[in-house]
Amino acid sequence: MKSTSGVVSVISLATLLVTGCGGNEPTDEKGMMRDRKYDYRFIEETSRIKVPENLSSEALVDLYPVPELSPYAGTDFVYDLPMAPQAVGANRAAVSIQRLGAKEWVLTAFSPSQVWPRLKEFIAQQGLSVLSQNGAKGIIRAYQGAHVFEFDLDQGFQRNTSELQVTAVPGPDGLSEITFTKAQEYTRAAAQYFADLADKPTYSYAAQGISTDKKLEILQDRTGQKQLMLSIDQKRGLAALRDALASAGYKIDMMNAQSPALTLLDVTYYPVKPEDEKPGFWGKLFGEPADGFDKNAPYAGNQYLITMRSIKGKQIVNAELPAPKEGEDTERSPFEMRKEINYVILLLQKHMS
Repeated sequence: MKSTSGVVSVISLATLLVTGCGGNEPTDEKGMMRDRKYDYRFIEETSRIKVPENLSSEALVDLYPVPELSPYAGTDFVYDLPMAPQAVGANRAAVSIQRLGAKEWVLTAFSPSQVWPRLKEFIAQQGLSVLSQNGAKGIIRAYQGAHVFEFDLDQGFQRNTSELQVTAVPGPDGLSEITFTKAQEYTRAAAQYFADLADKPTYSYAAQGISTDKKLEILQDRTGQKQLMLSIDQKRGLAALRDALASAGYKIDMMNAQSPALTLLDVTYYPVKPEDEKPGFWGKLFGEPADGFDKNAPYAGNQYLITMRSIKGKQIVNAELPAPKEGEDTERSPFEMRKEINYVILLLQKHMS
């Protein structure tokens, strides 16, 4: 007669997994125990806790605020810098500070014609006197004592966005360190000022002309294949391209600067599901990628060659399909290949900032 001990062990293990680990904890379709990390969204405010008379009822304060970004951090590419401590609760999604090398500017989710009146208010609030202003070009020169500053408001990459850069204007004896430092302070103060007033839109007809020059355009050849044209310098163009690739879900496998005017990037499209759609315990157990790779997204896992060429001060971005490997099916129509390339270009355009 055959032994049944093995069968009993398997049944016991299964029972332990289903009942022992779960206990009385509610479950969902993703795992044995319900994920509680989003429960805070549904909390309700209740009456204040009554503190005994012999205990303190003072509110908690943050004794260890996050410090400013280290001056030794890498600044080769664009980063979102931390806002000032008083910006907590402000509309950070609408306003951010961008940095590239020694350059620093404010990026807002408003058109230049909306920001222009706020900029004039900010300059007056800072006690600066206006030397000259040109609403059509988005430039204001102002001074305080012997220090002169230029506020340059420009169209951003995307529609209805704008960029403000504050620069120190050299005097007869050159550029002083004090003037340079004050320009950086005005940049951060302007970001804070715009964030605080993000929900109070304004408009200026005098600044309408600022939006006419596009920094980001889609070009198309006779066959319908698209490419991006960036009206910025090469260094910032490469930073913006890398940032857009990462934001759109492309992993950079290799980057090669062929020359100062040509950069090649081998990338793989690796789209990831939103946080609340990533696999839980059972999904991972049955082989779903733990990082949430979305294999059902169009062209997921495909590789591309991205090129950026500098031509007359503008950056031209193209996407190319890699050469087929030996034995790989290459029976794809020009229309299908062009459709895939255009998908990459339009996705990069959407994430360019």
